[in-house]
This record gives sequence, structure tokens and C-alpha cells, in this order.
Amino acid sequence: DRTLGALGERASTLGRSIPMMLAALSAYHAGVQQLVIVGPKAQERTRQFARVAAQVYRPFAVTVIVEPGDPQQRLARLSPAVGGMRMIGDRPTAYLCRDFVCEAPTTDPEVLAAQLRH
Repeated sequence: DRTLGALGERASTLGRSIPMMLAALSAYHAGVQQLVIVGPKAQERTRQFARVAAQVYRPFAVTVIVEPGDPQQRLARLSPAVGGMRMIGDRPTAYLCRDFVCEAPTTDPEVLAAQLRH
């Protein structure tokens, strides 16, 4: 807060000289968004979730497609929260999280699209 606050006066007069600091300010206000899609990468519904995610401009978001089973367990060693994310009813499932707090998981790409719009 203090670092970005100190930038205020300078940004208003010299914005072109500090683009990376302004990018950091933008990221700070946008927050961090994560989208985890758990499902077989070859399955059409999994790819459909990925297409929905690609249609929304989210410059500060991370999207990860997680293959269930051993690949998911290996990833869970680096990111423990991913280990608890499961497919619901054997269907690919999307978990949209903001600042590491997740919304209700969905198996419906249209629901994910609505979540991404908010």
C-alpha cells in the first residue's frame, strides 16, 4: 500500500516513465484469480471449459487443466489445494477462485461463463 501510494503523484505526471509500476498497481487492484479445470485433457467437456476461459480477458488469472490421478497428485505436492479438487459425478469440473477463495465448483461450462463475468 505504501509503495503504490507513494507512486500517486508521480503517476499523474510521469505515467509513461513508470509502466511496470503501473502494471503492478493494476494487478494489485485486480487481485489474483485461479481457474482449475479437473478432467481428462482429451475429453470434450474439459476442452469446452478451456474455450470458455479463453473467451474472457483475464490478464491476472492463472488457468490450469489438471489431469486426474497421478498427474494431479504430483501437482498437489506443489499446490496442496489442487489435491482436494475432484471431478463431480465423473464429469470434468471447474473451480474458479479469487485470492485463493473458491466459488462452488461446476460441471457446466455455461455456469463457469457466468462466474467469469462477475
